[in-house]
Amino acid sequence: MTTRSWFDVVATVGLQRRAVQQSANIGSSKLLECDTSGMATDVFRSAVLPGGVGVGGGNLDASDGGGAAAEHIMTWRKQGHEVPIFIQFNGYPPHVDESYQGRIRLVEMTAIEISDLRAQDEGWYECSVVRLEGTDESTVNGSWIYLTINCTYPSHFSPALLGRVVVGP
Repeated sequence: MTTRSWFDVVATVGLQRRAVQQSANIGSSKLLECDTSGMATDVFRSAVLPGGVGVGGGNLDASDGGGAAAEHIMTWRKQGHEVPIFIQFNGYPPHVDESYQGRIRLVEMTAIEISDLRAQDEGWYECSVVRLEGTDESTVNGSWIYLTINCTYPSHFSPALLGRVVVGP
């Protein structure tokens, strides 16, 4: 009998999304990228906030064909969280889960960077972009990412010391 990991199951259940495994050290930052290769390019063209302020730091040049971006919702979910940890609607300020406040930011339109990584950040993340207008195309987009958080010990610390108990002065 073969044992299959969650990574193997998600990668083969026919979700037609890219599944990857990534790792980072506790306290560091990690960029999680969403695969939107199946989406029409007009979804992300000129993603601009009301008032003309650009968002996300990527591909905001309105001269690339002009026009407003197609209305869309981008979500990042973490397994075990009832509500998405990050929701971006068509360039408006994002909703960020309270446990990620001050630690998550949008990068290049669909990627997020999580900083000050904690042990509880380990797990499955799923992103998706849903186009809200103008098409009934059933393009597959998004990614499944399993993030492993590594804990490093200071050079003067030995895990063997955890088993010792010192009694007395």
